[in-house]
Amino acid sequence: MERVVTPADEPYMGFDREDLAFKAHEKGDKRPEVTYPLKSKQLEEFFEHINTIIEEIPGGELAKFGSAFYTLEIKGCKAYTKEIVDADVNIDTEGALKRAVENLRSHYSALDWNYMHDRMQGELFLDIGITYTPRHGFPVVGLWKLDCAEASYGAGGYTRGSMHTINTMGRYGGLQAEMASERMERTHINFRQSYNLTWEAVRRTDNSRDMFVPKDIYTLEPSYLEHRERILKIYGKKAQKKSYGVRDEFRIGGAAVAHVAKDLDAQVSMFNVSIPLVNVNKQVRAMIASKPMIWLRSETWFELLHLRLMRLTEIHDKLYQRQETPPNYAILTGLFAFLMQSVLFTPPEVDAYVRESLNLLRFRENVERFGMFFLHDLDMTKNNCLPEILKVDDADVYRSLKISFHRRKRLRLQDIANEPRFEVDANQYPLGPTPTWKQLVNALEKEPWTIVKRWEWPDELDDLVGQDSDPISIAILLFQAFTSQIWALLHPSWKSFNAEMEVFQPRDLREAVEFWTLDQLHKRLTSYVIHACNAGLRGDILGQRMEPFGERWRLYLEPDASSATGQRWDILRESYGLIGRYQGALRTLSPSDRDELHNTLETIFSHCQCLPKTSKKGVWAIDEEQVILLANPNYYKLNAIKSGRSGRRKPTHASKSLLQNHLIQLAGYTSNMATRAVGAKKMLQRAVEIEKKKKRSAKARNRRAPPIKKKIIMVPNDTDDEQEEELGSETGDSLED
Repeated sequence: MERVVTPADEPYMGFDREDLAFKAHEKGDKRPEVTYPLKSKQLEEFFEHINTIIEEIPGGELAKFGSAFYTLEIKGCKAYTKEIVDADVNIDTEGALKRAVENLRSHYSALDWNYMHDRMQGELFLDIGITYTPRHGFPVVGLWKLDCAEASYGAGGYTRGSMHTINTMGRYGGLQAEMASERMERTHINFRQSYNLTWEAVRRTDNSRDMFVPKDIYTLEPSYLEHRERILKIYGKKAQKKSYGVRDEFRIGGAAVAHVAKDLDAQVSMFNVSIPLVNVNKQVRAMIASKPMIWLRSETWFELLHLRLMRLTEIHDKLYQRQETPPNYAILTGLFAFLMQSVLFTPPEVDAYVRESLNLLRFRENVERFGMFFLHDLDMTKNNCLPEILKVDDADVYRSLKISFHRRKRLRLQDIANEPRFEVDANQYPLGPTPTWKQLVNALEKEPWTIVKRWEWPDELDDLVGQDSDPISIAILLFQAFTSQIWALLHPSWKSFNAEMEVFQPRDLREAVEFWTLDQLHKRLTSYVIHACNAGLRGDILGQRMEPFGERWRLYLEPDASSATGQRWDILRESYGLIGRYQGALRTLSPSDRDELHNTLETIFSHCQCLPKTSKKGVWAIDEEQVILLANPNYYKLNAIKSGRSGRRKPTHASKSLLQNHLIQLAGYTSNMATRAVGAKKMLQRAVEIEKKKKRSAKARNRRAPPIKKKIIMVPNDTDDEQEEELGSETGDSLED
């Protein structure tokens, strides 16, 4: 298809088969289809390219496809009438419109055009669209400037209409409006719309906008996860390789098309033109010179959308994964759903609680000042991460989300570890997207490199290094001291035989964070074992939640004085020790700088791939001659943890009805006949049992046999003591002892 379409058609084309399946998906439609209209000449070229591809296949494996038949459908007829106007050569708008009308009549000659043009039979309206497609050496994207578009609509006599912004931007988007009735009688134009073709990158074939539904986001439904993964893939790579222009469409009466063609631009009062009925070429050139649209590199624009959508989904995932669900989680979900939809399109419906939240956040003022909407006061370190909005969800919010108020907690905590409905990469999920907790534990203990992602230097830490801030600089120095001093606490017998391994002094933040990666610890430790950490994991997690890696800095810098006792802790409390340095830094900082210091430490620790399994007994722990390490859940190759409870054992023999069915088939009857026979026999037996029950007395029907008493076996007390001793021996010894 790419070999036969024009540049103006490229935005409407899919990227690959996966993209076509995504766009054509409809609820209940198991076999989606996507159609692309082609002119007769393009269709001939299409067949020629197919034959050429078949002939180029070596070995003649596709020779049987040399003679094929094709099923064609008339759909999207406007694509048959397109005419190209080269602005660099000659802007012949009048000729292009006439040729477009002629193309329509010739391609659909079976229609009775004379009857359709007869106004006694009714009014014929035609949609005339003008697509501005750029020509550059690299892919670009066009966006309408709303102030220019609004001025043009006002000069053209259109009503107020509807304005559609893109990515919450206040100055760019689309506009559509009807013509005022008085003006419509003179111009025969009753509707106009201007929009950006970037929407074609993710547009469904049915134009549906049912993506990022708040209810699905509330529980992280598989359909929502599927949509966001595919859209992120489109914005992140595929769409950046195409150009997307802008389009202007007019709905004109059929009888007036020929007259409008002579002075098309003047009739609709194009941009920055006040004198009507001037030369068409000058009119269009004046419109282009007024710069009513902005042009950006496709890579720049779609990377912005990709990062915006990715950050929104990541923040909502963190809200979902919190151990304590925020009291206004539903309101936050609705707000983030609105922002996610705004990246793709104008949200079709905005619930009342979302509108109220936007008003409290001063949405319009925010957009007017910064050009687009930002959550400036969002602080994920606090329980109430967005203080401006409503604090608690009420029944109206749950009613809008179509969630039963009394079932909201059960729905919030349901097992979301169901297998996704879309195909996943085995390299991305070696154990599948939703392994059991036991599978995760075994993988980390035996082959941790298969389930732990390879560490890469995060951009978030790169931003910290480049900032000139005393609290951030102190946090970086403290983490470097943490790395060197905690490593010094480990006995040399557990370190690899290398003089340089015993004492380690990181030169910068990158070297300090990289020290705690799986690869580096594998080189530095003689023997170790990786234990799983359940902090932040979604799904069926049993037992007490562990502290997230981002909050584990308190174990080393603010340990509990009652439990962290001993000579080694006392050394760390000295002025040159880790805790002493931290306490000395706090005395020099203001309260706001202390908060910044703690936030920076949380950010750094959250990017550590592994850390010692520190407890009240000591910093390092040993289990069966192995150093115990904890792996950061942020680096696990999984989506959620599913229930590991064993289900019902598979039956050994076939059921009675299935055996009867098979025996009847072996007697020479068909499967349908056997099924009907077994069903009839069941109905007959059920009718006989009902008749027997009716004949019994009420006393006999209500008689109940008491349950059989179970024998109680007494267990000696010394057995419990033995079990306690065995359990106690399994716990790891501590170096602190």
